[in-house]
Amino acid sequence: MKPRNTSPYDLFLTQAQNHHPKLSFPGGTSGGGAAAADGQSARGTAGDFADWREQTTAAVLATLGQLPAPVDPNPQLIAELDHGRVVEQRWLIDVEAGLSAYATVLRPADLAPGERRPGILCWHGHDGQGKDTIMRPDPTTEPTAGATGAGSMTAAAGATSGVTAAGAGSGVTAAGTGSGVTAAGAGSGVTAAGARSGVTDAGYGWRMAEGGFVTFAIDWMGRGDLDDDRKPNHRSVADGRDWCNLYYLHATMLGRTPLGMNLAHGRVLTDFVANLPFVDADRLGVMGASGGGTLALWSALADVRLRAIEIICYSDLFAVFGYRDINYCGLQIAPGLYDLVDVPDLQGLLAPRPLLVDIGLYDECFRAESALACHHRVREIYTAAGAEDHLLLDLNPTAHGWQLGQSHEFFTNHLQPQSPARPQAQERVR
Repeated sequence: MKPRNTSPYDLFLTQAQNHHPKLSFPGGTSGGGAAAADGQSARGTAGDFADWREQTTAAVLATLGQLPAPVDPNPQLIAELDHGRVVEQRWLIDVEAGLSAYATVLRPADLAPGERRPGILCWHGHDGQGKDTIMRPDPTTEPTAGATGAGSMTAAAGATSGVTAAGAGSGVTAAGTGSGVTAAGAGSGVTAAGARSGVTDAGYGWRMAEGGFVTFAIDWMGRGDLDDDRKPNHRSVADGRDWCNLYYLHATMLGRTPLGMNLAHGRVLTDFVANLPFVDADRLGVMGASGGGTLALWSALADVRLRAIEIICYSDLFAVFGYRDINYCGLQIAPGLYDLVDVPDLQGLLAPRPLLVDIGLYDECFRAESALACHHRVREIYTAAGAEDHLLLDLNPTAHGWQLGQSHEFFTNHLQPQSPARPQAQERVR
């Protein structure tokens, strides 16, 4: 007699492994390994891609549920601190009716009067310290010479900036034909580069500001200053449970999702920062690691102003990192999402915009074998879109985290005032 299964875990895992999402790009295999239902080849055409993107983007964004209504950010500058090479601003802004959030904005100290620099929205990972982890120098890495110092502080508690957000609010728009940006010249061949330390650097928001960009960040709900366990809220009611999952329960009961709400909050921040006098609103990008990679991906899907995207340590397959490894939370998902698409499809919807994908060879959160399988599928989609050279892979000798790697060069090339030139750098293994 065949043994009968009594494990719900095994039930879900088997279902996920045999599942082919309804709107997965035609051809190839799904995340779980099921063959495409229509038997089409793994490589579609540009026409296939355009039709698929239009249909799929709308369906994917609809899974986010009801989004918060747009609000004026009512910005309040709390303080400004000159660190030497980087100037830090701390703001308090409204992100939706009934909720405010602290935001960090970093700008290079060498800005000329009237100069505007490209801006990068930086999303933090599943870390209790939230944005502070990525918007401060990583104490475990060598500081850049002259980057920090005693500096000087300008306190501005209670002062408003007079800056209002153009089109402020959370209206999420579907990615259409993209920004028309000509992108990275890396092909599918992976070439070897010189050896590099396997040490990761958590402070990518800080490092990119040192490199000449304006960077900005807020916390997800449940992390950093939006953690109900921390000051000033002091509500230790979660009893050790993950706020991401609790907020998912709360939100879905109301027809919403934490993912959609956090994206809307990031949209308010982007609207606000785009109107600061030192930011070029036509030169915006987004980056994030791990759970922040999830938000970077979805932010770009929802906002075509984000011309260049870096997804760090968030390449994998739902059947693997989700159902097998249980390595996800209520922040990263939406009802019915895997019924429609897998992670490679989500990344592929970004084409033809420039996309840099970072994969750590020794990452134990998103293991290299399934991460690279995901990336292979993304490359098939970019190829079908006629945009294979818009996709770069940085496969690096690290665990779960970020190295400077190609980030500075990537955003420099693709956040130019005019149509960016093709970069000289090739896709590489470091």
